[in-house]
Amino acid sequence: MRLSRLSILIVFLFAFAHLGKADDTRYIFAKVSVLCEGLPVETMPAFNEASCRNATSYEVDPQGRTVWAKATITMPAKALSAGKPLGLFISGKAASRFYLNGVFLGANGTPGGSPETETPGVIDTVLPIPEGMLKADQNELVMVMSAHGGFLMLRHPISVLAVGPFANPTGIALNNYLPSIPAFGILLIGTFFFGLLAFRHAGTPHRWLLPLAALFATLQMAAEFSRGLIAYGYPFHDVRLILIILFALGSGVCLLFHVVGRFTHSRRIDVMLGGMGLTIAMAVAATGYDDKAAFAIMTPAAIGALISMVAAFRKQKHAMAYAAALAACAIGIYATTSDFLDVYFYYLVAALLAFLLAQQIAAFSAVREKQQEGEARTAALEEALQHAKKPQAPRTLLVRHAGRVEAIPLDQIIYCKGARDYVELHTTSGKTTLYSGSLAELEGELPETFLKVHRSYIVNRAAIKELTREASGTGVITFRNGATAPVSRRNMPSVRKALTA
Repeated sequence: MRLSRLSILIVFLFAFAHLGKADDTRYIFAKVSVLCEGLPVETMPAFNEASCRNATSYEVDPQGRTVWAKATITMPAKALSAGKPLGLFISGKAASRFYLNGVFLGANGTPGGSPETETPGVIDTVLPIPEGMLKADQNELVMVMSAHGGFLMLRHPISVLAVGPFANPTGIALNNYLPSIPAFGILLIGTFFFGLLAFRHAGTPHRWLLPLAALFATLQMAAEFSRGLIAYGYPFHDVRLILIILFALGSGVCLLFHVVGRFTHSRRIDVMLGGMGLTIAMAVAATGYDDKAAFAIMTPAAIGALISMVAAFRKQKHAMAYAAALAACAIGIYATTSDFLDVYFYYLVAALLAFLLAQQIAAFSAVREKQQEGEARTAALEEALQHAKKPQAPRTLLVRHAGRVEAIPLDQIIYCKGARDYVELHTTSGKTTLYSGSLAELEGELPETFLKVHRSYIVNRAAIKELTREASGTGVITFRNGATAPVSRRNMPSVRKALTA
């Protein structure tokens, strides 16, 4: 538990170190005022045509069509006198061409009236603005855009249209992702350690769920980072978004299956399929792709929290800790804005996986301790059985009853059967003598030639004739005089091994 708390604290210290960081206000955004649709791309319109209307920047949507737009850029004189080169930054799903104050500025791809005539633009690009082209106060920006490529329809395909200090837009995108690097490292480490633990317990397939959840989260983050590493054409943006959603679903579903496997004991398949169906439905129903990725994790976390709460009510071990961590994850995602997905989403996922890693390590340690205890008991049993064929010196057991003490030779005792507060001693003469005491007390007085093979039976190994295995996994010992004694399933393998050695 200390490890899980420490790991979560470290993750959130990294994340919230970036809270309160001021946004970069050096960029002046273009404000679209007029939008024209369906006009040819070759000729600039007068913007008073019947197909033109007043519009805002959020209404610029070139997906599956061609649009002309007129915008205003209000430049402060201070920004122009700084002497730094400026550029027009464009981020969006389009091929575009721009005119600044009536002069051709540049193009990002080649807009066209059809997929055959269009050359897709880069998702993030910058056009250098020659010195003197911008003037203080009002500047007119005219643009023509088309987006016939791709297969997704985005609510706001043009996200950035602004003037600012000239820089590599891919580098700017990468800088925005840099605060997420520690979370990315944590996810990579989690993937490795989860995988190592699962490999060491290869006999339990469900152990691979957490390594897969961490791997999917890592791949989701890598797909997110790709925008800051590669200047790709806008059609690939649809592929990138789909990959992010699929990786988020993979991570969320694996997380859900892990919780169901740990805390449910009946109708597991039904719960898994139902939870997976609800997760997919919520992700599909979400309108924005940031929201889809959020619901792909938030929904399994919420379902897992409910399952864990029920398990905690039933006093299952570690269930309350799971419920708290999963509920915190779900509430954290729900309570934040879409900006959360840029950085803090991955810190929260990394924190959750760090908690689960600590829980998994603790669970594996407990299993290993039980295995070691079982191995120690088995080794002691095997060591004792090795003496089955060795001659033992005759000894006696003193039994007090009826006001007298009787010495019974140990080599005449075939087996001992517990009967509540006393023990029946069955001997080779056919006589049964009662020992006043428990089977556990008697076991301490008997030598190593006697072996406890069942909770109610201790047998003399020298009197054993044969061992028979039952279909249920238990066994039956037959003694030389024809009597029998049961062997428990747990001791059956060791008894067979000793008697066949």
